[in-house]
Amino acid sequence: PPPPEAAVLPKIAARRPSALPPAPALRLELPLALGSGPHLGPMAAPSVVSANELTALVSIPPQYPPAARLRRVEGYVELEFTIGADGQVSDPEVLHAEPAEVFEQAALAAIARWLFEPERRDGRPVPIRASYRFSFRLRER
Repeated sequence: PPPPEAAVLPKIAARRPSALPPAPALRLELPLALGSGPHLGPMAAPSVVSANELTALVSIPPQYPPAARLRRVEGYVELEFTIGADGQVSDPEVLHAEPAEVFEQAALAAIARWLFEPERRDGRPVPIRASYRFSFRLRER
């Protein structure tokens, strides 16, 4: 006989999952030639290039802010700007700065004085957007 503490469990009828309708067959038609994939169109130029990949004709370093130097604060500023067909910098904007509100003005003043070899497409100079990161580091004496 079963031990008295064992409870008799009621039988539970197993339920079958409802039958799902079959998935529709998928048919993809891609015209592929041997050795190539589908044509995706002409590759677009990147919208922003690193200024490190360009030729800077004039690159004046930023002035270290005196208050930051006195407090021995270091950091960086990431900028994005337009390099015109004439190589001049315009429309600079701060993307990120660490610490905030310490080095931005020095970086903006410096990049405004830079001059680049213009980017060329089909032999003609064209404006482009570029980015650059200024690092502000104190040198040990």
